[in-house]
Amino acid sequence: MPKGDPNDLTWRYVTLALDRATRWAKSHDYAWQGRSCYLVSARALEYVIETRRGLVLPGGAPPVPTTNHRDQELAYADHYLHMRGMAGLHGPEARTYLEAQTRTYDNLKRNVVKALGGKGQGLEDRINRGVARVIDSYLRESAEPLSAPNADSEYWAMAGIEDGLVDYRLNPDTDNDPWWMDQYRDTPIAKLRLWLRDLPNRAHRIEEWGAGGLRALPGRLRELAD
Repeated sequence: MPKGDPNDLTWRYVTLALDRATRWAKSHDYAWQGRSCYLVSARALEYVIETRRGLVLPGGAPPVPTTNHRDQELAYADHYLHMRGMAGLHGPEARTYLEAQTRTYDNLKRNVVKALGGKGQGLEDRINRGVARVIDSYLRESAEPLSAPNADSEYWAMAGIEDGLVDYRLNPDTDNDPWWMDQYRDTPIAKLRLWLRDLPNRAHRIEEWGAGGLRALPGRLRELAD
């Protein structure tokens, strides 16, 4: 931290991902105002996720240059671009959803990490650990297990919301689904864009999760899969 500091590793990852996504979008003659827009942020997020998963490009370099794909700062860049893309697509009406999603997601992660670290052998303890393992495998963006959220992860998510709202205001008429995206219909970015578009419904489910606590999650995991 803070956002915009060229010496901050998280911001460097964000900038590198956005720069690459910008080149990709401009190669298709896509136009927008400002530093980013929904489609550019979504593509940049995909690069970060691929990097965190240890994927490499032909030649051996990761999509986002790094010497360590397990860097915590890559996770912060993931949070930032995730929220920037959502806010850039859905605009001011989604602010409450996004802020609630950030805080509820962090609370969910804390409960999962706590349950996984538990040593109790009672039935409830074992059920909680089993549910936590399922959630851990669902939420993680890499091979690494979830880590407990901290103030930095929330800071970057909230910063992404603010910058995404600026993107939204600057691009009221930008086509978020240009015709040339058809060639990416079966690719990860297409799935990512569909996931981002489902924000209102997904945010509502996440808020319900947080209200019910870890004990209610087995049934709600099945709801998510519907």
